[in-house]
Amino acid sequence: MEVRTAQELLMVGRTPSRAVVAGSAFLSPDGKRLLARGYVLDVPAEGQGVSPDLVEKGRYISCGGGWLDNDTVLCSADGRFAALDIASGAKPGAPILPSNDHDNHAMVISPDGQRFAFLSQKGAAMDYYLCDTKPGSTPQKVERTGEFSALGDTAAFIEWR
Repeated sequence: MEVRTAQELLMVGRTPSRAVVAGSAFLSPDGKRLLARGYVLDVPAEGQGVSPDLVEKGRYISCGGGWLDNDTVLCSADGRFAALDIASGAKPGAPILPSNDHDNHAMVISPDGQRFAFLSQKGAAMDYYLCDTKPGSTPQKVERTGEFSALGDTAAFIEWR
């Protein structure tokens, strides 16, 4: 018997396409492709569920940070992040972040694909940063004051507004 959690299942609706329930799943800005668990696949017909089995029939690219545009995703390899064109055989671009000893996790990408938020952990310290998506960018720490005072160490980002 196979047990699947809600985090492993995805429902997609069209006009425009939106992910309803997902774990590490992102729709391309045009709603035509899905990036889930490192696989890229075309969005299935309206109302069709996307199980891990269907996801794994997509093309594996090993990146899962989200979409920068309709053909480029954010890879989080080595915690330095890089852009990757989803074309077959493409290699990630130059690192976005400078070399560091933190454990970095992409959280959400701006709608225009120009900036992203990430969580950076070093030991027990966890901080959020905003950064441009261009190689060599300098991240800016998000201070947990004002509108960001509610940020905790377990924040979940749904989308950038």
